[in-house]
Amino acid sequence: MKNLLVILLALILFACGPTSESIELFDGNSLQGWRMDVPAMDAAPDTTKPFLVRDGKLVSLGNPQGHLITDKSYENYRLEVRYRFAGEPGNCGVLVHASTPRSLYEMFPKSLEVQMMHKNAGDFWCIVEDIKVPEMEKRRGPRAEWGIVEGKKRRILNLTDGSEKPLGEWNDMVIECFEDKIKVWLNGDLVNEGYDCTVRSGQIAVQAEGSEVEFEKIVLTPITELTENPDEASYYTQADYPDVPKADVHVHVRTDRTTFAEKAKADQFKLVNIVVDGASSWQGIEDQFEYVMLQQKAFPEQYKVITSFSVEGFHEAGWLEKTQTWLDQCFDRGAIGIKVWKNIGMVLQDTDGSNVMLDDSRFDDIFTKLEEGNKLVVGHLGEPLNCWLPLEEMTTNNDRSYFKNNPQYHMHLHPELPSYEDQMRARNNRLDKHPELEFMGAHMASIEWSVDSLAAWFDRYPKATVDLAARMGQVFWQTQQHREKVRDFFIKYQDRLLYATDMGDNGSSDPADLTKRLEETWKRDWQYFVSGEEMESDLVNGSFQGIKLPRAVVDKIYFQNAQRVFGF
Repeated sequence: MKNLLVILLALILFACGPTSESIELFDGNSLQGWRMDVPAMDAAPDTTKPFLVRDGKLVSLGNPQGHLITDKSYENYRLEVRYRFAGEPGNCGVLVHASTPRSLYEMFPKSLEVQMMHKNAGDFWCIVEDIKVPEMEKRRGPRAEWGIVEGKKRRILNLTDGSEKPLGEWNDMVIECFEDKIKVWLNGDLVNEGYDCTVRSGQIAVQAEGSEVEFEKIVLTPITELTENPDEASYYTQADYPDVPKADVHVHVRTDRTTFAEKAKADQFKLVNIVVDGASSWQGIEDQFEYVMLQQKAFPEQYKVITSFSVEGFHEAGWLEKTQTWLDQCFDRGAIGIKVWKNIGMVLQDTDGSNVMLDDSRFDDIFTKLEEGNKLVVGHLGEPLNCWLPLEEMTTNNDRSYFKNNPQYHMHLHPELPSYEDQMRARNNRLDKHPELEFMGAHMASIEWSVDSLAAWFDRYPKATVDLAARMGQVFWQTQQHREKVRDFFIKYQDRLLYATDMGDNGSSDPADLTKRLEETWKRDWQYFVSGEEMESDLVNGSFQGIKLPRAVVDKIYFQNAQRVFGF
């Protein structure tokens, strides 16, 4: 009963009400919920404001100096902050338990600062409030010189050196405030820990203190105790699955029933519903688009829409104009991009019998307009490398089954058609023609067979991203061969990878079976990414070990990258 009362009291005191859900203090779009306190603007209100939103990030320009302060006060929470210095490294900080403004040097509010200064991240600075730490004299200096006002030793050194990422890379800081205690982790390292803090609640503030800093994430979660094991704050578990925001950015829902969206909403998934020219017909494209718009109307917060065009009539006069008009109509109705499919390069033939490839100049006007309009292109070009191998040599069971049932796409049986290298070259030529094109390679950009090769492609095309749709089997297979290489790849390219499945619903399956398949697939992949457990899957033969990615990496792959690319 005593523990229950403690939990209830903590929830009641939490500023945003009785909820254990995380709160995005920065929503990625505005400074709603914050106010600026910049002394220089008192006399010159037209001075450039030092805080703004740019490309989905909160930016502290550094000057004029001041603070961005939350409207609300908070108590007993975990604060997750992702930041990096945008240019020259310098000074900045996060203030917790902030209250009276301009209490120090007519600039700083009463608070405890968690330092972000380059090479000193994790230091405590006492600003008219105080805190104790172990080995105080070693870390703060002579006791007689301690203080919380001007001229006193207010700095308390952090516990580690070398916890910051190299300049330009994102740092993940976790600050836990519970009762009179504060703990700080930086990139998984415990860098400071204090007790007997003279204040237990207050506002949260971000500094402008001379250097430009970008913030990608500021998320607050109420807690009922401090984390003892740093790993608990740095990694998710399988039990976290239902509570973490996620996105499946490659689905095909072509029905009027809402079973798929209902299950996705229950499991915290946003969805990207994609139209595909699978039948090479305009009627098929138009019918699919009406379905995806029907789904979006029923669940407007759940779906983003990607349209497509058909190659039907490609050689007829007026095809280009019809295509451009169609795409404009789709964009006017809410589509945010288009998908180009493998029938370009693998099926569509020219008048001389050769295959029409993606780099054909007859597509130039379409892609130029997409590039100029900042429209996303989702490209399923070519097929997995297994497509060019005999069935018995394929690395995954799902590929073996697909190409057995779809021999028209099994290129091993069609040596007269363009090779894998031809398909990749045509795709790359198209990207070279349009360097500013927003491009996401579907199905790991058909480079699913080698994380080394995909890494090289990422380095060649720094704006490009890929989804993982229908390629987890190849990820599992590579993990069997070299787990640490795969894990290092996901960590290094965490900003470029988006979770996806390629699952869909055409209304023909039993709703209970569909719901079960969605849950099994989503939970299998979550287990792989968040745990180090030994696993098995019918996608591959033999077992493999999950790669247990840090929480910050999982957040990007599962949701934050989708927010950036699709605008959730």
